[in-house]
Amino acid sequence: MFYKRYELYAVKKYTSIICTGFFIYFFSSALAGQYAYSRDNAYLFSTPIEYQKSFEWLNRNTEMGSVVGTLSFGGNLHLQMRTANHIFIPFGLSTIASEDELWNRFMLMARLWHIDGKGFASLISHAGGAYYLFGDQYGIHTFDAAFFPYSWRVPDGILAEKTNIYETMLTKNNISLSHFRLDYLFVDKKEFPHWKEPRDLIPSIVKVFNNDRAAIYSLK
Repeated sequence: MFYKRYELYAVKKYTSIICTGFFIYFFSSALAGQYAYSRDNAYLFSTPIEYQKSFEWLNRNTEMGSVVGTLSFGGNLHLQMRTANHIFIPFGLSTIASEDELWNRFMLMARLWHIDGKGFASLISHAGGAYYLFGDQYGIHTFDAAFFPYSWRVPDGILAEKTNIYETMLTKNNISLSHFRLDYLFVDKKEFPHWKEPRDLIPSIVKVFNNDRAAIYSLK
């Protein structure tokens, strides 16, 4: 009887020790992983000084609520957080704009950036465009999605249709912004080093800020 009680006690004791050790190992590994990730990717969560100066210029020199357009998805998020301006292409998870409107705004901005049809599709498929524009609409929705590398992909049929519409837009020598407000363009020179002014589409465009990292143009 004594040995049976001791055996039961020992099983519980060592089970508790093993479980405690497992949880300590699990959480300490997760903590170490987060620390290593933060250490190696700190630059992703900081703003370069030259980039910050462009936001400071916008806050000092533009009307609160004026609209800034950029094709940089990261730039849009920075503008939302660091300026008093509105962004032309809203983040899909924080807007009530319809899907058609989001596509239309994206096409207009891509046209101002002189992006060709292949580049247009690539921005959606490979540069985070699907998630930025549409959130989880085109993500994985299975119950076990959290256990796999997450990806967002616009269906091929929809992407082909939108790319065809955009390529038709490219054949026109003008652009209509009559349905939208757009006051400034924000160019991330690192992301788009070969960007050129869309003076052929907006003759009144004027550069109002420029440094090694960013340029801002007024459309007023």
